[in-house]
Amino acid sequence: GVMKIFLEPMQRSKQLLIFGAGHVGSAIAGFAQTLNFKTVLIDERSDILNKVNMQSTYKIQLHHAEAFEVLNFDTDTYIVICTHLHEYDREILAYCLNQPNAYLGMIGSKRKVMVTRKRFMLQEITTKELLDKVDMPMGLDIGQNSPAEIALGIIAKIIAVSNGKEILTPFKI
Repeated sequence: GVMKIFLEPMQRSKQLLIFGAGHVGSAIAGFAQTLNFKTVLIDERSDILNKVNMQSTYKIQLHHAEAFEVLNFDTDTYIVICTHLHEYDREILAYCLNQPNAYLGMIGSKRKVMVTRKRFMLQEITTKELLDKVDMPMGLDIGQNSPAEIALGIIAKIIAVSNGKEILTPFKI
């Protein structure tokens, strides 16, 4: 007898790690829950994390350094850094620069980005080439003002990257 077997390749699920459950982070998680991402929201602040009420979002209440020990990074991991402290953002960025990922972005003003780049280069935390791959300030500039608009610009950029669309950003320090 002859048997035919049809194999369909399994797609790995895309993982979205959001460091920071504040207004922007929780808004990003809200958009992501309808977009086929395994969404993980990481924040050490229980009061802020408990305000997020989304069934399809995993919540990790740990300091980011402790969260690193339980998180898995691979080439289907999209990383968003938007905590409540600039220093936390920089610590997370320094760690994530050396992890496999599909996207790595950090929220911030032009000044925050400039200071971060300068500090990372002076302290030899990473190379210019690796820093140039980080989307900072992250997201598409859609003239956003509110946390929801900022989140929309960020999730739009992540979707573009996920779909293989190259988007040139006019701002690069």
